[in-house]
Parts: sequence; structure tokens; C-alpha cells
Amino acid sequence: MRLEITHPATLVGAKTHQRIQLESQGHTETFTILFQPTGLQMMFGLPGSLLVDEHYDAGAVLGSRLPELREMLG
Repeated sequence: MRLEITHPATLVGAKTHQRIQLESQGHTETFTILFQPTGLQMMFGLPGSLLVDEHYDAGAVLGSRLPELREMLG
């Protein structure tokens, strides 16, 4: 199993099996948002199939919408 360092904001899709281990380094502030299976598709047009068993830098996926999401949740 591979070990990977997480991004400051990470988008983690549904996991069907463990193929990697994510590790954060340094100071960690954790805030988790759990979406319904079609939530990201409804809000951001992201097909759920792209997220299964994957994780991405949230800024790379959501782009300019990440600050908008942060503001909506703040």
C-alpha cells in the first residue's frame, strides 16, 4: 500500500477498497463535509464515477468554486 501526503484541502471520493494511506503533516485543522452520493454532481457538476476510489487536491477540482464553498459554509 502506498503512503501519500494530503493536500491542504483534499476531496476524497467514496472508497470501495483501501489502496493508499493518506497522511497529513504539520499543523492540522480538520473539517469534514460529507455529501450524499450525488451531492457534488448536483452542486458542481462532478460525475460521481470520477471520484470513486480517488482523492484530489480540492482546489484543482473545484477551482474558483472552493473559496465560494468556504464562504457559504463560513
